[in-house]
Amino acid sequence: MMLLIVTSIVHMTRIYSKGLAIKQINQAGRQITETIGADLRYSGGDPNNLPQVVDVNDRKGLCTSSYTYAWNVIDNTTPLGPSRNMVRFPDAAKAYCDPSQSFAIPNSAVEILGPQVSIASFDIDAQLVSDIEFVLSTNGNNSPTKDGASDEWTCLTNEFCSFVEFHTAVYARKGM
Repeated sequence: MMLLIVTSIVHMTRIYSKGLAIKQINQAGRQITETIGADLRYSGGDPNNLPQVVDVNDRKGLCTSSYTYAWNVIDNTTPLGPSRNMVRFPDAAKAYCDPSQSFAIPNSAVEILGPQVSIASFDIDAQLVSDIEFVLSTNGNNSPTKDGASDEWTCLTNEFCSFVEFHTAVYARKGM
């Protein structure tokens, strides 16, 4: 009888943890879509001052007219460090997106992702109409892998693994 109770508690705890992970992934995806969308939408729509994307070595990010987003992808622990996955900070000069400059993430940077969520991939085509595609997933040993042949994300572990693909397009309005 005691074994049945312990097994039931362990099983309920796993289900609860899975639910929390899925909730965090969905909330993070919604927040990323809304905040990046708003920053791109109200960036002024000036074709001479388009958002910039940086993807050089360990530096990955998006610089809008007022804020910069920097992120790590799975198996990449720099420049943000292993405990931070995506941050947002003021950077009107777009210094982070200039790979010729050294840059340290400010301590005032705001964390966007929760502790159980990682960025599996993040692609942005930053124009007047920006196309944003990203995949959020569970992290650690529960991370999905990308199948090179089919270009699809899959979960290979027996542990809980979850990922969600997000896609949105944002039009940069003229004027503030």
